[in-house]
Amino acid sequence: MSSFPNEIDLGLTLGMNALLLFGGWRFVRQWVDDRLDAVSDALLLWYLAQYVIVAGLGVVGVLSGASIVNSGLVIGFALVVAGRGEQARRLNEEKNKTIAPIVLALVAYLLAIIWVSRYAPATANDALAYHLPAAVQWLQTGRVGLFHTWFYNPANTYSPLAGSTFIAWLMGPMGNDSLARFVETPAVLLLFFGVLSLARKLGAGTRTAVVIALAASLARPYISQTVLAKDDVPLAGILVCAVAALSRKRLSDALGPWRLGAAIGLFFAVKYTAMLNAPILLLAIDAPLRAGWRWKNHLLAITVAALLAAPWYVRNWILTGNPIYPTGLSIFGVSIFRGGLKMLHSDRLTSWRGAWDTIVGSYYSPPPALAIIAIVVWIAAAIVSWRRLKNQPLIRACLLGPPIVIALFVLKSPYGEVRLIGASFALLAPLIALLPISWFIAIALAIVSFASSFEWKVLRVLLPGTFIAFAVLLALWMIWRTLRASGRIAFASGIIISLAATVYVRWSSYRSTCELTAVPYWEDPSCYGNYAEAWDVLRNHARSGSTIGYDNFFMVYPLFGADLSRHVVYIPSRPGVHEITDLPFMGPILGEQVPVEVVRVMTEHSDAATWKQNLDRSGAQFLLIGKEDLTHPDRRVHPAELDFVAADPKHFHTMQSNDAVDVYHVLR
Repeated sequence: MSSFPNEIDLGLTLGMNALLLFGGWRFVRQWVDDRLDAVSDALLLWYLAQYVIVAGLGVVGVLSGASIVNSGLVIGFALVVAGRGEQARRLNEEKNKTIAPIVLALVAYLLAIIWVSRYAPATANDALAYHLPAAVQWLQTGRVGLFHTWFYNPANTYSPLAGSTFIAWLMGPMGNDSLARFVETPAVLLLFFGVLSLARKLGAGTRTAVVIALAASLARPYISQTVLAKDDVPLAGILVCAVAALSRKRLSDALGPWRLGAAIGLFFAVKYTAMLNAPILLLAIDAPLRAGWRWKNHLLAITVAALLAAPWYVRNWILTGNPIYPTGLSIFGVSIFRGGLKMLHSDRLTSWRGAWDTIVGSYYSPPPALAIIAIVVWIAAAIVSWRRLKNQPLIRACLLGPPIVIALFVLKSPYGEVRLIGASFALLAPLIALLPISWFIAIALAIVSFASSFEWKVLRVLLPGTFIAFAVLLALWMIWRTLRASGRIAFASGIIISLAATVYVRWSSYRSTCELTAVPYWEDPSCYGNYAEAWDVLRNHARSGSTIGYDNFFMVYPLFGADLSRHVVYIPSRPGVHEITDLPFMGPILGEQVPVEVVRVMTEHSDAATWKQNLDRSGAQFLLIGKEDLTHPDRRVHPAELDFVAADPKHFHTMQSNDAVDVYHVLR
């Protein structure tokens, strides 16, 4: 995707992002008199820039690594120049020596996680099925179009995918996933500063608020996803920033409508399931009026939010007649939008025990100890502040929002996946600000969050790297504080030159090691086992630009190759099926059974002539056919495509075969 050496690509990517962050900081500092609030605004503006640049370039059909870098640099310079006006005000800034060390400790922990995972390839079903592949397809075609999630949940085809724009932002300039694999890591900092801002708005002092923010950021639902290419952590950070933007002070400054509109727009642009957390925002709907907003302020915020989020839903309406396809919408029994499937309430949530196990029993869950502390904090906060709910929108959103979201999830959700409401959990931490001895409670919560962020065997590996990184960062910070402006420029230049020299010497070797270790990592039986053999064969034999067809398979990202240059296409065998909308109506079914039903309707009435015609039309040089039951990998199936291949041996050469998958070279 790039014609530059990978070291240059890395330098351009990091430089572009550094320029945008610096420019964003200078720009918002003109309007925001609180330094910590300005940090959260600069981070939110950074995510906004990523989204607008990638989506905008993709809409006009010119999305590429070069166009991303050029646009990012132009906007970054524009923000730097725009920030030259009125000097940043220094009013009401609370000096606190605990802020920097805690921020540095969090950054050190994140760096340790990245270091330990530096050679690990992309994993997680959602990441391999659509988050990463969608970004690759957009970069290959230059357009932000539909990425069809065949043999998976069709909702992912039509859902907003702001998370994939963040991936494309890092993937395009690099031409690989070296940075994109860690796309959720910076979002932990967005979450941290968002919670910090919100806790202060609820009455916490800076010393207490920074510990509350640390506790929230270290919670397992967020910190455990830092090495996954998904969107749950950005969603949580954006939601917290949106709620913090509803404080009277933030609504009253010059950026108030812009900030709120941007946060809400990004929130609804991340994915459909963001709507499960939307009641939190509705609970504070009166905040702008209480802050003295006029109709112009409301109109501006609504316009910004609509411009950011609406295009995904308008696209769906144009293509399917339903903005939230494939989910239908009925009000009082009257069908408003017809969907492609009807889902039932998840049977995992039909009992108290099942609901509890779902909320605290998965990889993405808060562990039981953390959940119990959160419940105790919520009860205490409710007792202390119940009478303030009527006149305090922020307290209302944080106190009533999470339990309402949890209740709706338990009573209505078709999916028993707690990560769908994980964003709302972050709003429980700022409630500590409402309590007496909040400092000690925050410390206790931070300790529990850290101790339960990963299993002990993982923490034991992370701790040495964390201590080393923290010591280095703390030393650099202390030196920085002692320097004048000219000395700081020289000091920063020295660090940049040292890092650049290290990258120049080590990066090529690092990339080679990543490519060599990816397949052995995937081959682990606890990972993807036999699938990895097929990925390895195709990576070694499919040339750049080759087209790979697939059937009965959904984890397609590894098929694109380490340099993301292969094209990957599904080969339909059912007559008349070319789009997800061509599939017959499905349901009523449980959310967990959607993939089962999708596979059934995609494969019934399979026709050899149709399949061969679609294969020829695709131009695929290679073919992968899965032989596992996609919902029960321990079971074997015999897809009809295997019979089609067997009936035409002169056109297919078997390259690899195991219990899970067959790979063929298509002979023409």
